[in-house]
Amino acid sequence: MTSKVTAERRTKRGVSSRSPARGAKQSTGKKVAARKAPARKAPQSHSRKAPVTPPADAAKGPRRRVVNTQLDEKAGRAYGGLTAAERQRERAQRLLDSGFELFGTEGYANVSIERVCSHAGVTARHFYEAYPTREDLLLAVLDHVTTQVRGRVLDALAIEVDDARLRPVNGLSAFLEGYLGDPRAARIVCMETVGVSERVERRRRARIDEFARVIEMEAQNQARIYHAAQRDFSLTGVALAGATNELIVHCLLSPTPPSLPRIRRELLLLYLGLIAGDEIARRDIAQLGL
Repeated sequence: MTSKVTAERRTKRGVSSRSPARGAKQSTGKKVAARKAPARKAPQSHSRKAPVTPPADAAKGPRRRVVNTQLDEKAGRAYGGLTAAERQRERAQRLLDSGFELFGTEGYANVSIERVCSHAGVTARHFYEAYPTREDLLLAVLDHVTTQVRGRVLDALAIEVDDARLRPVNGLSAFLEGYLGDPRAARIVCMETVGVSERVERRRRARIDEFARVIEMEAQNQARIYHAAQRDFSLTGVALAGATNELIVHCLLSPTPPSLPRIRRELLLLYLGLIAGDEIARRDIAQLGL
């Protein structure tokens, strides 16, 4: 009986002594599983986004999208059917047109950048994107006008004519119509660019020299036509270009300016007289009905 009770006690102590070990092992297993659970967690999918909570005033109607024009321009996005570069060129052209109008009517010294911007319908920021200074706009207008007129003169001289004596007539007509046909052009080239700065003066002189070279080239052609002595007509071209410039200024300032046909006739007498002689020049001009 005593041995039986002792055996039962030993059995109970054995069970109770082993139970905590098993319990500890199971508890440890649960803790390990809890620590490993985040590693087995499936990655979140980026293909779906959480729904956005609408603003409180969403019921009032859709909001208008505010466009950051500056960012759109820097990114080169199309806006209003034009890219940023196209919009910039379009604004620069409007400023050029406004500069031509205002400098040619009110005078360069009387026109501010704000005045140009208001006339062109652009902001001051857009002005400085196109032209660093007001002087740069004046130079751009000068280049635009002289390039156009020079192109017209060269095209007129290139026209095939039955009578070669008509070549200088065509060239002078294109030149005078290009300037005096629009007094704004003549005023900008011959008056508004004078005395502005050394840089503008250099550009103005360069444009006069371009026309002097055209006169020199045509003088050599006319010398061959009239069988005159071939010589260097470079200084003749400079002199005639200067005389033409002063004649244009006279027409602009005169209260009763002479007509274009009369100006053309006087210049032809001057040009042809230096090449073929005054008598031949008068004869041919009369024969041409000028």
